[in-house]
Amino acid sequence: MKNWADCTSGEFSGLDPEHAIAILPLAAIEQHGPHLPVGTDTHIADDLLAALARALPDDNGLYRLPTQAVGVSTEHLAFPGTLTLSPQVAISAWTEIGASVARAGIRKLVLFNAHGGNSAVIDLVARELRAHHGMLAVTVHWARFGYPEELLDAEEQRFGIHAGTAETALMLQNRPDTVKAGEVALFRSLGSDMAAEARWFSTDRPAGFGWMVQDLNAAGAVGDAARATAGMGEQLMAHAVSGLTELIEEIRKFPLSRLKEGPSDSR
Repeated sequence: MKNWADCTSGEFSGLDPEHAIAILPLAAIEQHGPHLPVGTDTHIADDLLAALARALPDDNGLYRLPTQAVGVSTEHLAFPGTLTLSPQVAISAWTEIGASVARAGIRKLVLFNAHGGNSAVIDLVARELRAHHGMLAVTVHWARFGYPEELLDAEEQRFGIHAGTAETALMLQNRPDTVKAGEVALFRSLGSDMAAEARWFSTDRPAGFGWMVQDLNAAGAVGDAARATAGMGEQLMAHAVSGLTELIEEIRKFPLSRLKEGPSDSR
């Protein structure tokens, strides 16, 4: 995997658009409860992509764009240290980056997300890049690859969405000095209570609402951070890198000819 910033301009000449893939890490600088640093999402994105680079051949046609560390973190604005872009600015900036990738001759782009609050915006960016630049823009959050079997219980998988077991475990594995062990705890989610009270109405699916993180837990963390271990983080890293490696190859095999310029008779 090549770092985009380390390439000369000439190295982008004559790239095969079917083979070359760019990956844009999209993260956040935002509070992560009393026990994790505000850079948690950015650290996780960088650590996962570093592990991916180690797992892949050097010259594999994958180009790593600079991490976009500041994302859409409106839901964390009540907590000092949080940095955010407005959704409008994020859509504009990330779409412009994608357009620049297309001008370099790369039409396959992975929007690699490490912050749930970016997701809705990233979906819009992917559609804009398809509509206006003919790109195959793939959206994925590292957690979409799921978790190793029995590593997290069903409660944590559903409600442990912020600084819970998974994120704390990854930080314990890769950056243990940044974790405040004395502050680690179970941060129960409002969603757990709502699940017992209503069939449809919840903090997310099937019918959610626009929440601020303190609505879910006043500490700003949501999930069972107390269960996390470095060993769990190692398993999560391996699982996510395996899924991402497989995804990259699936994207490479997808012919751009499947993206149509306009209506046609498909009979």
